[in-house]
Amino acid sequence: MSNFDLEDEFIARTQKNLKAIECLKQKGGEVYEVTQLLNSMLGLLIFPKEKLYKKIQPKNWDMMVKEGWPLPSGDNAHVSNLKQLVRNMRNAVAHFNIELVNDGNEITGIRFGSFSKPDSHREGPHWTGMYDIASLREFVNKLSEHLQSSSKR
Repeated sequence: MSNFDLEDEFIARTQKNLKAIECLKQKGGEVYEVTQLLNSMLGLLIFPKEKLYKKIQPKNWDMMVKEGWPLPSGDNAHVSNLKQLVRNMRNAVAHFNIELVNDGNEITGIRFGSFSKPDSHREGPHWTGMYDIASLREFVNKLSEHLQSSSKR
């Protein structure tokens, strides 16, 4: 066995790659930072799920608000806790139930939808949440920090 912690290292490298793409974008580089943000979400929500999901600390909606977690907007975006939010977002990303919101050529937000298993015809998600890009980026930061600190416990 090695001392290499794959999950922690993967999360750290995912964050580093996202920051590098954002830095290139700020310098005028032709990069796609929203695409990288979605790729980062794939890595953060899906890859470590099996090992780290159980370690997500209990945080109800009010606690998330108090701690400054960016929360999704929408008619049925409210969830009872962080685990439920992560699970819904994980399902939306894993099954590509996302919709890009744009203003012309600029992606301004992403709408996520999570469907229940019996809804094989995708008639309506049981949860939808919308994030503007800046809030989603902050959510990814907070989730990364939370997963890394949880994995050290």
